[in-house]
Amino acid sequence: RGYGSFSSSGPRNGDSAISPNVAAPGVSIVSTGVGTGSDGATISGTSMAAPHVAGVAALAVQSHPTWNAAEIAAALVTTADPEKVAGQNVVRGGLGLVDAAQAVSTQVVVGGDKYGTTSGWFREPSLSFGFAEPSLAFAGFTMLTIENKGTKTVTYKLSTAANPESRPAKVMLSARSVTIKPGRTARVKVALAADARKLGTSSGDDQFAFNQVSGNVVLTSGDE
Repeated sequence: RGYGSFSSSGPRNGDSAISPNVAAPGVSIVSTGVGTGSDGATISGTSMAAPHVAGVAALAVQSHPTWNAAEIAAALVTTADPEKVAGQNVVRGGLGLVDAAQAVSTQVVVGGDKYGTTSGWFREPSLSFGFAEPSLAFAGFTMLTIENKGTKTVTYKLSTAANPESRPAKVMLSARSVTIKPGRTARVKVALAADARKLGTSSGDDQFAFNQVSGNVVLTSGDE
């Protein structure tokens, strides 16, 4: 299914990171109707989508009881399936539809830039190059961190795939394959270069319009 007409769009205010992170069923969901006795209610909105995500998170916590909240969030976001959302758009549905089976079975935590809280340092579950208004070209890089929290060595092949709405750009990875032993971490540099002439302009009738360069870094294990 696609998006509800009322769905809000990202990117996140302040740093232009992905928001929302994931998509979940939230249109015409039948649930318990408060004050109706045994009757139900059909409701749409975040109030319906959020419980779906919370349920998947609960299953992930049960499967990974020693992981912290940021690692559980990363499990949900990085295993979300973009192919399960019709017309998938990263600024409306994040990385895709939450996938309970994948979130539960993953033994690897993948993240981007660090951010700090009173509880410590954590990693964003997605990569962001921020907002820019280049006159000639844009170039930047960020780091992808892959931590193996399982008990077996894992090997991943890395590739990139642009989203349908992405403007033309070149993405380069510092490695196309990584092997990570249990308890170890691998870091891969992700570089982005784009010609400003191919990005378009945000000027026009809609002052909030913008063009995006977006896509996925795909990790494929040797078992798949």
